[in-house]
Amino acid sequence: MSKRKKIISLILFLIVSLLIIVPFTHKTPVEKVDLNSGVKAISTKDESIPALALEDDKTKVTVEVAPEIEPQKTTVETKPSNSVTATTKKVETPVVPAKPTNVPKPVVTTLNSKKGVASCKYSGSDLTKLTNLNVGWFYNWTTKYTGNPAQKGKMEYVPMLWGGASVTSSSIEALKQGKQAGQYTNLLAFNEPDLGSQANMTVQQAIDLWPKLMDTGLRLGSPATTTPYNGWLENFMTEANKRGLRVDFIALHFYQDFTDPNAVLNLKNWLIGINNKYKKPIWITEIGTIDINSWGIKTRTVPTQALADEYMKQVLPMLQGLSFVERYSWFTDNCYNDASARYSSLYDNSNMLTSEGKIYQNK
Repeated sequence: MSKRKKIISLILFLIVSLLIIVPFTHKTPVEKVDLNSGVKAISTKDESIPALALEDDKTKVTVEVAPEIEPQKTTVETKPSNSVTATTKKVETPVVPAKPTNVPKPVVTTLNSKKGVASCKYSGSDLTKLTNLNVGWFYNWTTKYTGNPAQKGKMEYVPMLWGGASVTSSSIEALKQGKQAGQYTNLLAFNEPDLGSQANMTVQQAIDLWPKLMDTGLRLGSPATTTPYNGWLENFMTEANKRGLRVDFIALHFYQDFTDPNAVLNLKNWLIGINNKYKKPIWITEIGTIDINSWGIKTRTVPTQALADEYMKQVLPMLQGLSFVERYSWFTDNCYNDASARYSSLYDNSNMLTSEGKIYQNK
């Protein structure tokens, strides 16, 4: 063989050897991208299809893509469970739109239909003082209202037949007409009949008059005694049930030792017990921070305005939270000249809100 042919054969041998030694395939590493952190990590997986793992918004989202290849749009098949299965298409990182800054805030009204006030001053003179308290209703121990009708339209006025002498043919007829005209819905009756200086009535007297009150067609509250535990209310309700007389809700008065740190809890337990006993909605038509030392009842500590304010801050949310407490009214709008009731007054002698008045306004 000539020298030229030997060289050509050697070159061909080398070419064939190289083709046999060098592989035709090559594995490309896959990069794992954590969409939550933006940090890449090398994976040894040899997959041509990107893997997608999506869970709820409390779980990180990870996508595996080949290096140097940007993810494209995909469709994602969702399931009712917390997991999401991807199709074979590639995924595009979702863009979360920024929250709009011009969305109007919801309008919140502070008018509280459950909260009321027992008015001994402003109901006949300046009803704006009551609307300023953001209450939904008021009463003034009578069936007569002489204030501004336009202002009254913003709140419900609840009439009361204060005592036995208040029940007359004319008063009953006026209440009937008021109901027909849409002025009245509820009726309070007989203020503290167990007290000589108030309505001062026997259970039998109240029972005998009750059918006349029923004749008005208004929702009727029970007589409001000084305490629900002296037997008067229980005897009245027992007799009313025997005779089939209608009582739509239980009216109560509560004045506690507001210096007692357990006062609000005690009141809550009492209300639950009364509701369990009579199975009717409750209206607390008088509640306040009266200095009961003036009644001969010794308080735990010396009453102060700060303690009275703290009691109000605690008792109002409790009353709001009890569904069977249909309404409550604070005693009173302005009793500032009464030394025993000064802590409880919502306005002072200058017709300005007291510290309790400001709390009541905003609760």
